Amino acid sequence: MIKDAAEKAESRANNILILLLTGMGVSAYWFLWYFKRRRKEFKKFKGIVTASLLGMEQARKEIIEKSSGKKGGSKIVKVTRDGRQRAEAALGPNDERYSIYYAMAIHEISRTNPKWWMIRDLFAECMELRPENKRPVQYYYAASEQLRSSMNMADEEKLKLLKEDEGKYMYVAMADRKNDIAWMNWGKVLSELSDLVKPCDEKKELLKQALEKFENAVNADEFEVKAWVGWGNTLNKLANLPEAVISAKEKERLEKEAAVKFAKARELGYKGKN
Repeated sequence: MIKDAAEKAESRANNILILLLTGMGVSAYWFLWYFKRRRKEFKKFKGIVTASLLGMEQARKEIIEKSSGKKGGSKIVKVTRDGRQRAEAALGPNDERYSIYYAMAIHEISRTNPKWWMIRDLFAECMELRPENKRPVQYYYAASEQLRSSMNMADEEKLKLLKEDEGKYMYVAMADRKNDIAWMNWGKVLSELSDLVKPCDEKKELLKQALEKFENAVNADEFEVKAWVGWGNTLNKLANLPEAVISAKEKERLEKEAAVKFAKARELGYKGKN
């Protein structure tokens, strides 16, 4: 009997040992599989970011050509899409690409000396991928503004960038007509373009187009204070054009309209001056 009990105990111990070893083997296999998968994902992400950064850096080297002694000074060169092209094969669906570009842009903003050319280009990618998202549209405008001011550009160079910006906002606004930020920024860009052109007729046409964009912005979101303010400012700019293009009667009408827009902005909480 003692022998039988010892054999049973030994059998139980062997079974327990087998179970333990099996469990350990399964766990080890799972861990190896998990880390192998995570490693692949990490390599994929690293490859995407590296490819994008390499392309962006190449674009950076091409964005400005210093032409000493040549008319026009610094010449803006069209930013290449090399980073996007290099990474295209590795990137997944739009949501994944949007998240990567957005994360890269936010990271660059947090740096001590952010590269506004890169930030602008990354948010442009986000706008193309997800035109319904308003945040990249806001950041793109800020990045473009910083780029123009930090690089001490000539008017011709600013004009070229502003026209590029206009195309971006047009794309977003046409893709999502309820994106009030895109309409508003489109209006701002048209108003800024009017400051850079010389013929008064051309200024007038750009300002009239800007008024339409601000109106579309408040139609998309009547509580967008900045759109009301931009609308009012643009009306005043139009009113202040020379009498050759704006009559005294038209000037008076535009100024009254501007006052109405500023009143609406103050009603919504606007504290600034006109």
